[in-house]
Amino acid sequence: MALYINFNEKTGKIVKLTNVFDDTTPSIEVDRTTYVDFISGKTNTKDYLILPTGKENIKYELQLKHSGVDLFDVDRSIHRVEKVTSVDNNNAFIIIQNTVNKTWSFKLTDGLKNLLQETPYYKDKEYNIYITSQDDPNILLDTIHFQLWNVMYNDKFVLTDQNKEVASQSEVSVYCGKIFENYYHIQETEWKYK
Repeated sequence: MALYINFNEKTGKIVKLTNVFDDTTPSIEVDRTTYVDFISGKTNTKDYLILPTGKENIKYELQLKHSGVDLFDVDRSIHRVEKVTSVDNNNAFIIIQNTVNKTWSFKLTDGLKNLLQETPYYKDKEYNIYITSQDDPNILLDTIHFQLWNVMYNDKFVLTDQNKEVASQSEVSVYCGKIFENYYHIQETEWKYK
């Protein structure tokens, strides 16, 4: 027997648990143990959200809210972005640092952009990127803050109010909250027109 959790697509909040497919709201299928834990009260639906995964094979998944420090899993939540020279993955969030024209820009590969545009959940979300000394997350150099819709609905979002001194440094690392499956940091060391 199939078991479902229906949810509000915009907020991710669980609206009901059922063993009958109901297409009036989006739903995901769950295993019997998860379903029984919710029905019995062992776990509380208020502690969970159904969120887009950013993965091609799984559109939504059940995730525990980070409601307190004791529940915060830094290894799952904070991600050091890999520095690369090119990206050959069609499911990625790309952070581009141009050290010559001293800019930060952000883009989504077409696969991830199409996936995210299918749901309104991320449209109004704010996102932070943390720039630190290279390989040392304890020395914060800059924090970049923007709304995800800027990246979702543009080919490339170029930040206009960043710390240009930090943007010009090649010896930096980039960290961010891990929402999507793949993140890449590309450093451009030649002049690029915006």
